[in-house]
Amino acid sequence: MEVRYGAARTFEITGEDGVVTGAGCFGNALLSRLAIGSSRALVLPMAESDAYVEPPDADHPAAGVRYADAPASIRESRTLVLADVAGMTVGSAHLSHIGSGERALQVDACLAAFGESSPALLLGDLNAAIESPELGELAGWVDGFAAADVPPGDTRRTSTDDGCRIDHVLARGATVRGCRVAREAGELSDHYPVVAEIVAG
Repeated sequence: MEVRYGAARTFEITGEDGVVTGAGCFGNALLSRLAIGSSRALVLPMAESDAYVEPPDADHPAAGVRYADAPASIRESRTLVLADVAGMTVGSAHLSHIGSGERALQVDACLAAFGESSPALLLGDLNAAIESPELGELAGWVDGFAAADVPPGDTRRTSTDDGCRIDHVLARGATVRGCRVAREAGELSDHYPVVAEIVAG
């Protein structure tokens, strides 16, 4: 497959004895059996340091905590990789795992990056269920699972062992003919793949 990769940050690799043996890159990859044309990687925005990780009245352990006072693991850089694949603009995104307001900023940045491109696909771990308020700006896109008669909240959307429904296929100017979680793929990752059939137009 052809591949495009956008690194978001580096991390240490340690041996069993705890000694650092190297460094790796954390980011997003886009792989395609079809030829990939122009591509780019964009760093997605982070919330301001004085913003709340989650609103004070939210039912979340980080409710009322400002990013400046939160653990460093919450402040992870995230990216969007965009590429032209057979005349379709395809984006691979991984949004923040904690912070609904930050995810909303990242959704806005993704939409701005796509512009008016059509047909287009937005794929990835958005770290929120499709019905979450921070994904509301994506309502104009076709939700792949819903197109396959798998409504929001349905357990068939579950793509992690802890019951999360956070991996998505979203389309614009394209038809989704099927979308499912491929549990038969095994446990090589902490997420199961989402498989969809997409037809442009």
